[in-house]
Amino acid sequence: MKLRGSVETKTSLKLGRLASVEELTGVAGAWDDLWERSEVCSPRARASLLALWIKTFSKDGDFQALTVEADGKLVAALPLILQKYKGFLKVGTVASNLIAAGGDFLLDPECDVGQVLKLTASALSRLPVAFLHFDGIPVEEQRWRGLLGAMAADGQLIDVSEQYRVGRVSIEGRWADYEAGLSRNHRRNRRRQAKLLDECGGATLRVFSRISADELEPLLRRGFEVEDRSWKGKEGTSVLKSAGMFQFFCREGACLSERGELELVFLEHGATPMAFLYGWNSKGMRFAPKVGYDESFERYGPGQLLMMNFIQRLHEEPLPLKLDFHGPLMPWTQSWATESYPLGRIVATTHHPLSRSLFRLNFNVKPLLKGSRRG
Repeated sequence: MKLRGSVETKTSLKLGRLASVEELTGVAGAWDDLWERSEVCSPRARASLLALWIKTFSKDGDFQALTVEADGKLVAALPLILQKYKGFLKVGTVASNLIAAGGDFLLDPECDVGQVLKLTASALSRLPVAFLHFDGIPVEEQRWRGLLGAMAADGQLIDVSEQYRVGRVSIEGRWADYEAGLSRNHRRNRRRQAKLLDECGGATLRVFSRISADELEPLLRRGFEVEDRSWKGKEGTSVLKSAGMFQFFCREGACLSERGELELVFLEHGATPMAFLYGWNSKGMRFAPKVGYDESFERYGPGQLLMMNFIQRLHEEPLPLKLDFHGPLMPWTQSWATESYPLGRIVATTHHPLSRSLFRLNFNVKPLLKGSRRG
Protein backbone atom coordinates (compact mmCIF):
# COMPACT_ATOMS: atom_id res chain seq x y z
CA MET A 1 0.00 0.00 0.00
CA LYS A 2 1.42 3.38 -0.99
CA LEU A 3 0.43 6.44 0.97
CA ARG A 4 0.59 9.92 -0.41
CA GLY A 5 3.75 11.82 0.46
CA SER A 6 5.57 8.74 1.78
CA VAL A 7 9.06 9.39 3.15
CA GLU A 8 11.34 6.55 4.24
CA THR A 9 13.18 7.02 7.54
CA LYS A 10 16.35 5.40 8.84
CA THR A 11 14.28 2.91 10.82
CA SER A 12 12.55 1.60 7.65
CA LEU A 13 9.32 3.26 8.71
CA LYS A 14 7.36 5.31 6.21
CA LEU A 15 5.57 8.49 7.10
CA GLY A 16 2.54 9.20 4.96
CA ARG A 17 -0.27 11.69 4.61
CA LEU A 18 -3.86 11.21 3.51
CA ALA A 19 -5.26 14.50 2.26
CA SER A 20 -8.93 13.75 1.53
CA VAL A 21 -11.86 11.54 2.45
CA GLU A 22 -11.39 9.74 -0.86
CA GLU A 23 -7.82 8.83 0.09
CA LEU A 24 -9.04 7.65 3.50
CA THR A 25 -11.70 5.39 2.00
CA GLY A 26 -9.15 4.17 -0.53
CA VAL A 27 -7.10 2.62 2.29
CA ALA A 28 -10.12 1.61 4.40
CA GLY A 29 -9.07 -2.05 4.60
CA ALA A 30 -5.63 -1.23 6.03
CA TRP A 31 -7.06 1.49 8.29
CA ASP A 32 -9.69 -0.83 9.75
CA ASP A 33 -7.15 -3.60 10.22
CA LEU A 34 -5.08 -1.16 12.29
CA TRP A 35 -8.21 -0.22 14.26
CA GLU A 36 -8.74 -3.90 15.09
CA ARG A 37 -5.15 -4.19 16.37
CA SER A 38 -5.26 -0.93 18.33
CA GLU A 39 -6.65 -0.36 21.83
CA VAL A 40 -9.35 1.96 20.44
CA CYS A 41 -12.83 0.45 20.78
CA SER A 42 -15.06 3.23 19.42
CA PRO A 43 -16.36 2.24 15.97
CA ARG A 44 -16.27 5.89 14.90
CA ALA A 45 -12.51 5.50 14.55
CA ARG A 46 -13.01 3.09 11.62
CA ALA A 47 -12.56 4.48 8.11
CA SER A 48 -16.20 4.48 6.94
CA LEU A 49 -17.60 6.10 10.08
CA LEU A 50 -14.69 8.56 10.29
CA ALA A 51 -15.39 9.55 6.67
CA LEU A 52 -19.05 10.09 7.56
CA TRP A 53 -18.04 12.22 10.56
CA ILE A 54 -15.78 14.39 8.37
CA LYS A 55 -18.50 14.90 5.75
CA THR A 56 -21.01 15.85 8.47
CA PHE A 57 -18.93 18.04 10.78
CA SER A 58 -16.07 19.37 8.67
CA LYS A 59 -15.04 20.32 5.17
CA ASP A 60 -13.26 17.60 3.22
CA GLY A 61 -10.46 20.01 2.32
CA ASP A 62 -9.67 20.57 6.01
CA PHE A 63 -8.97 16.87 6.64
CA GLN A 64 -5.67 15.08 6.60
CA ALA A 65 -4.31 12.06 8.40
CA LEU A 66 -0.74 11.36 9.45
CA THR A 67 0.13 7.69 8.92
CA VAL A 68 3.11 5.47 9.63
CA GLU A 69 3.78 2.27 7.72
CA ALA A 70 6.23 -0.54 8.52
CA ASP A 71 7.04 -3.15 5.88
CA GLY A 72 3.88 -2.31 3.95
CA LYS A 73 1.67 -2.50 7.03
CA LEU A 74 -0.11 0.49 8.56
CA VAL A 75 1.00 0.78 12.22
CA ALA A 76 -0.18 4.29 13.22
CA ALA A 77 -2.76 6.80 12.04
CA LEU A 78 -3.91 10.14 13.44
CA PRO A 79 -6.88 11.85 11.72
CA LEU A 80 -6.70 15.64 11.86
CA ILE A 81 -8.70 18.69 10.87
CA LEU A 82 -6.72 21.82 9.95
CA GLN A 83 -9.01 24.78 10.52
CA LYS A 84 -9.06 28.52 11.14
CA TYR A 85 -8.92 29.74 14.72
CA LYS A 86 -10.54 33.12 15.46
CA GLY A 87 -10.72 33.78 11.74
CA PHE A 88 -7.05 33.96 10.81
CA LEU A 89 -4.75 31.43 12.50
CA LYS A 90 -4.78 27.85 11.30
CA VAL A 91 -4.72 25.19 14.02
CA GLY A 92 -4.61 21.43 14.01
CA THR A 93 -7.36 19.50 15.80
CA VAL A 94 -8.23 15.82 16.04
CA ALA A 95 -11.12 14.80 13.75
CA SER A 96 -13.57 14.78 16.65
CA ASN A 97 -15.71 17.23 18.61
CA LEU A 98 -17.77 17.46 21.78
CA ILE A 99 -21.07 17.12 19.84
CA ALA A 100 -20.15 13.72 18.45
CA ALA A 101 -16.79 12.12 19.22
CA GLY A 102 -15.08 11.02 16.02
CA GLY A 103 -11.58 9.75 15.27
CA ASP A 104 -8.75 8.76 17.59
CA PHE A 105 -5.04 7.98 17.45
CA LEU A 106 -4.62 4.41 16.20
CA LEU A 107 -1.41 2.63 17.18
CA ASP A 108 -0.36 -0.99 16.70
CA PRO A 109 0.96 -2.10 20.13
CA GLU A 110 3.19 -4.69 18.42
CA CYS A 111 5.11 -2.20 16.25
CA ASP A 112 8.36 -0.42 17.16
CA VAL A 113 6.31 1.90 19.34
CA GLY A 114 9.13 4.25 20.35
CA GLN A 115 10.23 4.96 16.79
CA VAL A 116 6.67 5.24 15.48
CA LEU A 117 5.75 7.75 18.19
CA LYS A 118 8.93 9.72 17.53
CA LEU A 119 8.12 9.92 13.82
CA THR A 120 4.49 10.91 14.49
CA ALA A 121 5.52 13.62 16.97
CA SER A 122 8.01 15.06 14.48
CA ALA A 123 5.34 15.12 11.76
CA LEU A 124 2.90 16.91 14.10
CA SER A 125 5.46 19.62 14.87
CA ARG A 126 5.94 20.25 11.13
CA LEU A 127 2.25 20.69 10.30
CA PRO A 128 1.48 24.07 8.67
CA VAL A 129 -0.51 25.29 11.68
CA ALA A 130 0.11 27.84 14.43
CA PHE A 131 -0.50 25.28 17.19
CA LEU A 132 -2.23 22.00 18.00
CA HIS A 133 -5.49 22.05 19.93
CA PHE A 134 -6.90 18.57 20.65
CA ASP A 135 -10.16 18.21 22.63
CA GLY A 136 -11.74 15.12 24.18
CA ILE A 137 -8.52 13.10 24.33
CA PRO A 138 -8.20 10.04 26.61
CA VAL A 139 -4.97 11.46 27.97
CA GLU A 140 -4.26 8.63 30.41
CA GLU A 141 -4.35 5.87 27.81
CA GLN A 142 -0.98 4.44 26.87
CA ARG A 143 -0.89 5.52 23.23
CA TRP A 144 -1.58 9.15 24.09
CA ARG A 145 0.83 9.22 27.03
CA GLY A 146 3.49 7.83 24.72
CA LEU A 147 2.76 10.40 22.03
CA LEU A 148 2.86 13.26 24.54
CA GLY A 149 6.23 12.03 25.76
CA ALA A 150 7.55 11.88 22.20
CA MET A 151 6.24 15.40 21.50
CA ALA A 152 7.97 16.74 24.61
CA ALA A 153 11.21 15.00 23.61
CA ASP A 154 10.87 16.65 20.18
CA GLY A 155 10.93 20.05 21.88
CA GLN A 156 7.25 20.91 21.69
CA LEU A 157 5.72 22.95 24.51
CA ILE A 158 2.63 21.11 25.78
CA ASP A 159 -0.24 21.85 28.13
CA VAL A 160 -2.63 19.07 29.17
CA SER A 161 -5.81 19.81 31.11
CA GLU A 162 -8.75 17.66 32.10
CA GLN A 163 -12.08 18.64 30.54
CA TYR A 164 -14.39 16.05 32.09
CA ARG A 165 -14.58 12.44 33.18
CA VAL A 166 -16.52 9.62 31.53
CA GLY A 167 -18.23 6.92 33.54
CA ARG A 168 -18.01 3.19 32.91
CA VAL A 169 -19.70 0.15 34.39
CA SER A 170 -17.59 -2.98 34.77
CA ILE A 171 -19.91 -5.88 33.97
CA GLU A 172 -18.69 -8.99 35.74
CA GLY A 173 -20.06 -11.38 38.32
CA ARG A 174 -23.69 -11.38 39.39
CA TRP A 175 -26.24 -8.61 38.98
CA ALA A 176 -27.21 -8.99 42.64
CA ASP A 177 -23.64 -8.25 43.74
CA TYR A 178 -23.40 -5.21 41.47
CA GLU A 179 -26.79 -3.90 42.63
CA ALA A 180 -25.76 -4.34 46.27
CA GLY A 181 -22.79 -2.04 45.60
CA LEU A 182 -25.04 0.84 44.49
CA SER A 183 -25.93 3.55 46.96
CA ARG A 184 -28.87 2.85 49.24
CA ASN A 185 -30.80 5.90 47.98
CA HIS A 186 -30.22 4.89 44.37
CA ARG A 187 -31.52 1.37 44.96
CA ARG A 188 -34.51 2.64 46.92
CA ASN A 189 -35.48 5.20 44.26
CA ARG A 190 -35.25 2.71 41.41
CA ARG A 191 -37.34 0.15 43.27
CA ARG A 192 -39.93 2.77 44.19
CA GLN A 193 -40.22 3.94 40.58
CA ALA A 194 -40.41 0.38 39.27
CA LYS A 195 -43.21 -0.39 41.77
CA LEU A 196 -45.15 2.73 40.72
CA LEU A 197 -44.82 1.68 37.10
CA ASP A 198 -45.88 -1.89 37.86
CA GLU A 199 -49.03 -0.56 39.49
CA CYS A 200 -50.11 1.01 36.21
CA GLY A 201 -49.15 -1.83 33.84
CA GLY A 202 -45.36 -2.06 34.07
CA ALA A 203 -42.78 -1.74 31.33
CA THR A 204 -40.81 -3.97 28.97
CA LEU A 205 -37.20 -3.64 27.81
CA ARG A 206 -36.77 -4.32 24.09
CA VAL A 207 -33.32 -4.58 22.51
CA PHE A 208 -32.92 -4.49 18.73
CA SER A 209 -29.53 -5.75 17.59
CA ARG A 210 -30.37 -7.47 14.31
CA ILE A 211 -31.94 -4.71 12.29
CA SER A 212 -32.80 -4.92 8.60
CA ALA A 213 -32.31 -1.97 6.26
CA ASP A 214 -36.08 -1.46 6.08
CA GLU A 215 -36.45 -1.41 9.88
CA LEU A 216 -33.57 0.92 10.67
CA GLU A 217 -34.92 4.40 9.87
CA PRO A 218 -38.38 3.82 11.44
CA LEU A 219 -36.75 2.47 14.62
CA LEU A 220 -34.33 5.39 14.81
CA ARG A 221 -37.12 7.91 14.25
CA ARG A 222 -39.22 6.22 16.93
CA GLY A 223 -36.28 6.39 19.32
CA PHE A 224 -35.26 9.98 18.65
CA GLU A 225 -38.90 11.07 18.93
CA VAL A 226 -38.61 9.90 22.55
CA GLU A 227 -35.56 12.14 23.02
CA ASP A 228 -37.47 15.00 21.36
CA ARG A 229 -40.17 14.72 24.05
CA SER A 230 -37.58 15.57 26.71
CA TRP A 231 -35.98 18.90 27.69
CA LYS A 232 -33.73 18.58 24.64
CA GLY A 233 -36.73 18.98 22.34
CA LYS A 234 -37.89 22.07 24.24
CA GLU A 235 -34.43 23.62 23.97
CA GLY A 236 -34.08 22.67 20.30
CA THR A 237 -31.02 20.47 20.90
CA SER A 238 -32.59 17.06 20.23
CA VAL A 239 -31.42 15.03 17.24
CA LEU A 240 -34.66 15.70 15.37
CA LYS A 241 -34.35 19.46 15.89
CA SER A 242 -30.62 19.66 15.00
CA ALA A 243 -30.04 20.15 11.28
CA GLY A 244 -28.61 17.07 9.60
CA MET A 245 -28.21 15.02 12.79
CA PHE A 246 -30.99 12.50 12.15
CA GLN A 247 -29.54 11.80 8.69
CA PHE A 248 -26.11 11.38 10.30
CA PHE A 249 -27.42 8.78 12.75
CA CYS A 250 -29.30 6.97 9.98
CA ARG A 251 -26.15 6.66 7.87
CA GLU A 252 -24.01 5.77 10.89
CA GLY A 253 -26.62 3.28 12.08
CA ALA A 254 -26.64 1.57 8.68
CA CYS A 255 -22.84 1.09 8.78
CA LEU A 256 -22.97 -0.21 12.35
CA SER A 257 -25.91 -2.49 11.70
CA GLU A 258 -24.13 -4.18 8.78
CA ARG A 259 -21.43 -5.31 11.23
CA GLY A 260 -23.84 -6.21 14.05
CA GLU A 261 -22.54 -3.33 16.20
CA LEU A 262 -25.77 -1.33 16.59
CA GLU A 263 -28.08 -1.72 19.59
CA LEU A 264 -31.34 0.20 19.86
CA VAL A 265 -32.90 -0.19 23.30
CA PHE A 266 -36.45 0.84 24.25
CA LEU A 267 -38.25 0.84 27.59
CA GLU A 268 -41.90 0.50 26.61
CA HIS A 269 -45.09 1.03 28.60
CA GLY A 270 -47.58 -0.94 26.58
CA ALA A 271 -47.04 0.22 23.02
CA THR A 272 -45.50 3.55 24.08
CA PRO A 273 -41.72 4.00 24.31
CA MET A 274 -40.78 5.79 27.53
CA ALA A 275 -37.00 5.83 27.09
CA PHE A 276 -34.50 5.09 24.32
CA LEU A 277 -30.81 4.22 24.07
CA TYR A 278 -28.77 4.43 20.86
CA GLY A 279 -25.88 2.11 21.59
CA TRP A 280 -22.84 0.35 20.15
CA ASN A 281 -21.41 -3.10 20.74
CA SER A 282 -17.79 -2.91 19.62
CA LYS A 283 -14.66 -4.92 20.50
CA GLY A 284 -16.10 -6.17 23.80
CA MET A 285 -17.20 -2.67 24.86
CA ARG A 286 -20.78 -1.43 25.05
CA PHE A 287 -21.29 2.29 24.45
CA ALA A 288 -24.27 4.49 25.29
CA PRO A 289 -23.67 7.67 23.25
CA LYS A 290 -27.34 8.77 23.18
CA VAL A 291 -30.00 8.26 25.85
CA GLY A 292 -33.37 10.01 25.94
CA TYR A 293 -36.66 9.78 27.75
CA ASP A 294 -40.25 11.05 27.47
CA GLU A 295 -40.81 13.72 30.12
CA SER A 296 -44.50 12.81 30.46
CA PHE A 297 -43.29 9.67 32.29
CA GLU A 298 -40.77 11.54 34.43
CA ARG A 299 -42.25 10.44 37.78
CA TYR A 300 -41.22 6.86 36.92
CA GLY A 301 -37.60 7.75 36.12
CA PRO A 302 -37.80 6.09 32.67
CA GLY A 303 -34.18 6.76 31.69
CA GLN A 304 -32.93 5.30 34.95
CA LEU A 305 -35.23 2.28 34.72
CA LEU A 306 -34.06 1.64 31.15
CA MET A 307 -30.46 1.72 32.35
CA MET A 308 -31.21 -0.54 35.31
CA ASN A 309 -32.86 -3.16 33.10
CA PHE A 310 -30.17 -2.87 30.43
CA ILE A 311 -27.28 -3.29 32.90
CA GLN A 312 -29.08 -6.25 34.48
CA ARG A 313 -29.38 -7.79 31.01
CA LEU A 314 -25.66 -7.23 30.36
CA HIS A 315 -24.86 -9.14 33.57
CA GLU A 316 -26.54 -12.17 32.02
CA GLU A 317 -24.00 -12.29 29.17
CA PRO A 318 -21.29 -14.96 29.54
CA LEU A 319 -18.16 -12.81 29.17
CA PRO A 320 -17.06 -9.80 31.26
CA LEU A 321 -17.41 -6.48 29.47
CA LYS A 322 -17.72 -2.76 30.14
CA LEU A 323 -20.44 -0.22 29.46
CA ASP A 324 -19.07 3.20 28.52
CA PHE A 325 -21.43 6.19 28.88
CA HIS A 326 -19.45 8.02 26.17
CA GLY A 327 -20.04 11.51 27.52
CA PRO A 328 -19.41 13.79 30.50
CA LEU A 329 -19.98 12.12 33.86
CA MET A 330 -23.36 13.32 35.13
CA PRO A 331 -25.10 12.57 38.43
CA TRP A 332 -27.36 9.99 36.76
CA THR A 333 -24.49 8.13 35.06
CA GLN A 334 -22.28 8.44 38.13
CA SER A 335 -24.93 6.58 40.12
CA TRP A 336 -24.33 3.50 37.91
CA ALA A 337 -20.60 3.84 37.20
CA THR A 338 -18.01 1.62 38.83
CA GLU A 339 -15.09 3.62 37.40
CA SER A 340 -14.32 6.70 35.36
CA TYR A 341 -11.56 8.07 33.16
CA PRO A 342 -10.58 11.60 32.06
CA LEU A 343 -10.89 13.21 28.66
CA GLY A 344 -8.62 16.18 28.29
CA ARG A 345 -7.43 19.04 26.13
CA ILE A 346 -3.95 19.04 24.64
CA VAL A 347 -2.43 22.31 23.41
CA ALA A 348 1.03 22.05 21.85
CA THR A 349 3.40 24.14 19.77
CA THR A 350 4.63 23.48 16.24
CA HIS A 351 7.49 24.90 14.18
CA HIS A 352 5.25 27.81 13.13
CA PRO A 353 7.10 31.11 13.84
CA LEU A 354 4.29 32.39 16.12
CA SER A 355 3.62 29.10 17.87
CA ARG A 356 5.78 29.40 20.99
CA SER A 357 4.84 33.05 21.51
CA LEU A 358 1.13 32.22 21.30
CA PHE A 359 1.59 29.33 23.70
CA ARG A 360 3.40 31.47 26.27
CA LEU A 361 0.78 34.21 25.90
CA ASN A 362 -2.01 31.77 26.70
CA PHE A 363 -0.37 29.81 29.50
CA ASN A 364 2.04 32.31 31.05
CA VAL A 365 1.02 35.90 30.36
CA LYS A 366 -2.80 35.67 30.51
CA PRO A 367 -2.95 33.96 33.93
CA LEU A 368 -0.59 36.61 35.32
CA LEU A 369 -2.75 39.42 33.92
CA LYS A 370 -5.91 37.86 35.40
CA GLY A 371 -4.15 37.51 38.74
CA SER A 372 -3.04 41.14 38.73
CA ARG A 373 -6.63 42.29 37.99
CA ARG A 374 -7.92 40.26 40.94
CA GLY A 375 -5.26 41.82 43.14
